Amino acid sequence: VRRDKKMPEIMDFFKSVDEKIAAADPTGKKDLTFRLIRWCLQRQMAFGKKATELMNAWITANPQDAWAMNEWFSYVTQWPGVTEEHLRLIYRTYLNKNASDRERTLHFVQLLERINKWAEAKAELDRISATDWEYGHYYQRKGDRTNANISFEKVYKSGDDKLSQDAAWYIASNCRDMRNYTEAIKWFDLTRNKYGYEAGYQIGICYEAMGEIRKAVDSWTEIYNFSDKDKEWLGKAGYAIARCYLKSGPENRSNGISWARKTAKAAVSTGWPGQLNQLAGEYKFDIKGGDNEAK
Repeated sequence: VRRDKKMPEIMDFFKSVDEKIAAADPTGKKDLTFRLIRWCLQRQMAFGKKATELMNAWITANPQDAWAMNEWFSYVTQWPGVTEEHLRLIYRTYLNKNASDRERTLHFVQLLERINKWAEAKAELDRISATDWEYGHYYQRKGDRTNANISFEKVYKSGDDKLSQDAAWYIASNCRDMRNYTEAIKWFDLTRNKYGYEAGYQIGICYEAMGEIRKAVDSWTEIYNFSDKDKEWLGKAGYAIARCYLKSGPENRSNGISWARKTAKAAVSTGWPGQLNQLAGEYKFDIKGGDNEAK
């Protein structure tokens, strides 16, 4: 019935099952209701309206059900078909249901952001005395990398073991995107305990953007040499070295070809040989070697 998109039949089915299990299994009733709501949210706006009705009815009947409220906001925030009109209907429901709850407020902030109500979202964060981590994500979603980094740096300096490495990663990524490569390298280096190879790889990307080819290659070579048991990273690092050399000019062409061929053999069990073969086609050489290589 669901495949045929026969909405009335689906509704009747859920309603009949809902009635049969409600008395014996309230938890099952909740699960069933949410299965229907999820299905509605995946369809067009007309079904989204039905999902809204179902959820509002559930929350009205179960006003203390924080799980239902949070589940609702989680799905609506992620739903690609949501409109401003639809969101405002959610706001009205939200504002009637314990707006002081912190987790619901954070969901509400994201809904406000979806319709570019940034000032209102910031006011909500201020109202709950948001953490630097929460402010950092607000600015990050807004595209304000400078203020995001200010917030994330406070998190890093706080010494929070769970968040400091992630905060440093956000700072490094923002610096890279703002082309402040020297700062990006410094912060990526601070994330090595958690991000390992990825941190080293990004350091190489920054050096390459600065024109420091030798340092970029050194960063990726370190990954290549120490990732023998991780063929994916070996392939990624080797590809980066080959691409960088080939891109940098004819004086480094032979090094690029050598790295491409070596990596294609070493990472044979991954998808990187295919990528390297495309690179060989772009720069006109035989990935397997031979005497007919285009000069």
